[in-house]
This record gives sequence, structure tokens and C-alpha cells, in this order.
Amino acid sequence: MQFKFLIINNKRMHRLIILLLLIVNSATADAQINVDSLKDLVHRDKRNDTTLVIRLVLISIPYNFNNPDSGIYFGNQALQLARKLNYVRGEAHAYNSLQHAYLILGNYSQSMDCALESRPLFSRT
Repeated sequence: MQFKFLIINNKRMHRLIILLLLIVNSATADAQINVDSLKDLVHRDKRNDTTLVIRLVLISIPYNFNNPDSGIYFGNQALQLARKLNYVRGEAHAYNSLQHAYLILGNYSQSMDCALESRPLFSRT
């Protein structure tokens, strides 16, 4: 009787795991579609304004977890443009994104530096 109970729970557990994997997979696919759409907008729109800063930060965030080097690349692009435009909020968000990428890479001192840079910028906005 106990063995039958384990088999039923095992089947239920397998179904639950499959369901969770499908949910995670679809969320990852949606995130990739959004990143691809944002990258397409960045390449098509040639204006260097605050909208581009926001798009670059939004592109960098998903990369921070899967490919931190790319997250740093887009975060630095956002940071440079935000500084050029004197867009304080964009600069703060760029530093925040960079902080997460460096944290994932294990570069804790650089991550802390970015976090310390972003804090006063967030308080100014």
C-alpha cells in the first residue's frame, strides 16, 4: 500500500515539475522576445535621448543573469548616455543594473562601487 502511494505522489511530482519547467521556459522565451524587440528598437531609432537610456537598461537586466558580460556592455552604454544627457534617474538605474551584473560575476568590490554610486542618484530623483 505504501509503495502505491509513492507511485501516485511520484506521478504528481513529475507532472508538477513538468508544469513548472514549461512555465519557466515560456517566461524565458518571453523575456528573450522582449530583449530582441528592444534591441531592434535601439537599432532603428537613432535618437540619443532618455528613452534610449531606458531601453538600454531594460536590455541589460535579463542579460545580467544569463550573460553578465553583455549586461555590463548594455549597462555601460546606458550609463554613458545618461551622463551625457544629465539624466540622473537613468544614470542611477544604469548603475543599479551594473551592480547586479558584477554581483553575478562575483566581482563584489565593483558591485559595491556601483551600488554606492547609485544610492545618492536615486535620492536626488
